[in-house]
Amino acid sequence: MTYRETFRMNQRDFDEENQEKINDVREHFRNEYPYVDLGMLPDDTINAFLNQDYIASLWFEKQMDCLYDYILSQDLCGVEE
Repeated sequence: MTYRETFRMNQRDFDEENQEKINDVREHFRNEYPYVDLGMLPDDTINAFLNQDYIASLWFEKQMDCLYDYILSQDLCGVEE
């Protein structure tokens, strides 16, 4: 197997893991914060926030609390009352 083939396989695995993580985030928000609409928030924004060292080291629920605070403080998506 060439380096390029190995890189592509690793990239595909990485992309699948990231997409699974994003799906988990969106599902968590649907269940825990149904009044926050993540529909227009790009996956890249979520991913960039969660991949910061001090966020990535936290457990999932705490990451979600931090993401929630970040989204609301930056007015990144709609909130239904």
